[in-house]
Amino acid sequence: MKNQKIMTKTTNLISTFTFFIIFLNVFLFGTSMKELTLQEMCVNSTDIIFAHVIMVNSFWNDDHNRIFSEIELEVDNNIKGQQQINSRIKIFCIGGSIDGIKSFVIGGPHFDVGKNYVLMLTEMQSADYGTYFSVVGLPQGKFNLITLINNGTVFGDDYIPTYIRETPASRI
Repeated sequence: MKNQKIMTKTTNLISTFTFFIIFLNVFLFGTSMKELTLQEMCVNSTDIIFAHVIMVNSFWNDDHNRIFSEIELEVDNNIKGQQQINSRIKIFCIGGSIDGIKSFVIGGPHFDVGKNYVLMLTEMQSADYGTYFSVVGLPQGKFNLITLINNGTVFGDDYIPTYIRETPASRI
């Protein structure tokens, strides 16, 4: 009988601990994504572009319980896809800021007006928004560009996408 009580307490403790770990994981790391290789991101992209942000417009959804942002970009260079230089495209992301209320997805891409990026995008269609794009792999498909005076442009993220520079566009 005593061993059965010890087993029951141990089982309850393990169950509680397991639930706590799962609960903590869901709330602390709410955004889950698969880490993609650079090659996977290139292959999964319909478009790869150099662009700068023209406008960020945040808005409430119809139920007024989520904030979304529409990001308008001007294409500076096209590596993959049909985007013309100087054309404008839209990206939609979950999160934004309205009247001092901020909403964001941990690990989601963030854009600043006037900043330059290399973007790996997937073309989407919506009855409400028409043609728009989403970033492949959440922040993985967005690279900040930093211009260094007299030294050209470098990528400002964790790794330099050499696959893009060394692979003919027909293979991407």
